[in-house]
Formats: sequence, structure tokens, C-alpha cells
Amino acid sequence: MKRTTYFPMVSIAALLLLSGCGRIIDWGKTNFYQGEEMPSFSQEVKPFLRSVTIYDQLETKAWFDLLWLSDEVRTAYAKLHVERMGQSEEKYQAVLRRQLEENSHYI
Repeated sequence: MKRTTYFPMVSIAALLLLSGCGRIIDWGKTNFYQGEEMPSFSQEVKPFLRSVTIYDQLETKAWFDLLWLSDEVRTAYAKLHVERMGQSEEKYQAVLRRQLEENSHYI
């Protein structure tokens, strides 16, 4: 009984007190360093990505995504990995060589 009388009061108080949270989030983004956007290699990889959604009438049953690991995809991965880790050009060449060697051994 007490729970049903307190719930409306608590929810109204929460709506009144927390209504300005969006401004606090915006303030935090402007006052604290948020990092830099990393370049996206999605346009290079997009031709090698296939997605299928399986439906049963109006209900989604499954999502399937397939990524063909070609040389172009592995090269984009090596670029992104080395750039995100802040490594040198020599490390990039080593990662790229390893990725392309994996491509020659595995399907």
C-alpha cells in the first residue's frame, strides 16, 4: 500500500529534479577533452560486407553479417590498428605483412 502511494511522488520528483540533465552533459563535453575522431575506413570495407535480416511475419528472427577478409580489408584493419595505437611506420609494415600472410594461409 505504501509503495503505491510513494511511487507517483517519487516519479514526479525525479522528473522535476532531473529535467536539466541534458545541459549538464553538454557542459561536460565542452569543458573536458573528448578526444579526436578517428578516420573511418568503412567506405573501403563496405563492398566486402553483406548483411541479411531474417523475418517471420513481423518479428525479426536473426541478423547475419558477413565480412570477406580480403587484402583490402586487412590493409584497412592494419592502418586503423596502427593509427589507434599510435605506432610507427615500421610497426605498420610488420602488422600489414602479418595480416597479408594470414590471408595466404587461411580462407
